Amino acid sequence: WDPATANPVGAGSSAEYGDIFDIMGEGPVPAGHFNVQAKQMLGWLPAADWADATARGSGLYRLQRFDAADATGQRAVRITKGSGEYYWIGYRQNFPANPSLLTGVNLLWQKPGQSRCWLVDTRPLSPAGKEDAGLAMGRTYSDAAAGIHLTPVARGGDSPNEWIEVRVFIGSSPSM
Repeated sequence: WDPATANPVGAGSSAEYGDIFDIMGEGPVPAGHFNVQAKQMLGWLPAADWADATARGSGLYRLQRFDAADATGQRAVRITKGSGEYYWIGYRQNFPANPSLLTGVNLLWQKPGQSRCWLVDTRPLSPAGKEDAGLAMGRTYSDAAAGIHLTPVARGGDSPNEWIEVRVFIGSSPSM
């Protein structure tokens, strides 16, 4: 998604194949993998391996990386933004030179009635373009209108079992 304003999911336009980390965008081989929403839609990420945060509610979610074939466990979180509209969170580690992904999460937006999603550039006005799109450790992404607040707070593990913990708050204020 190419936002026209500072709001990462506000007015803007679709950048077809514009996810620079996804193999269907500009993601390089072999680092680029389908995103978590696409893997879920294709049946490559079974229901047991992703959580519905809207159903479970606010809290801490531990995600395993999703871009290693032998990684296991929960690898995605989906959060309802509106009717048929979602955020998807995943943890990419195949881009070690990218600090926003290495120590943060990949955030996607699935619009209502769409089977695909768009990369959310969490720093849309940055001169780095989408290179720093990931939500870096300790930074909070807030969609105040939807009452969704996300903050990566810890990471660890060894390859292929790297993990990240993301604090998800659903409500009017990100204080927990």
